[in-house]
Amino acid sequence: MGRATSEYRAGQRLLARVRQNLGARFIDYVVVDGEFATAPFLHTAGKAGWPVVARLKENLPELLRAAEKRFRSRPAGPGIPGQYRSRGDLGRR
Repeated sequence: MGRATSEYRAGQRLLARVRQNLGARFIDYVVVDGEFATAPFLHTAGKAGWPVVARLKENLPELLRAAEKRFRSRPAGPGIPGQYRSRGDLGRR
């Protein structure tokens, strides 16, 4: 078992322990780096009832494309400066 696999499993165990020890209502959402945005981790958070905010990277290309497609024409929400910019928009103004 590689280091990354161990870290992913540890993240899943942490979610389970937080839910068990603090309850589901303690957390509004889970914020993770894109490396943790794996299907098993997302499913574990989903089962706990917690939405996930993750920085998407190339490790989930289908999810990244779906998110870019969904939010491409959506303006930024209240209190969020700027607008959503896809990777293709970087450097353009």
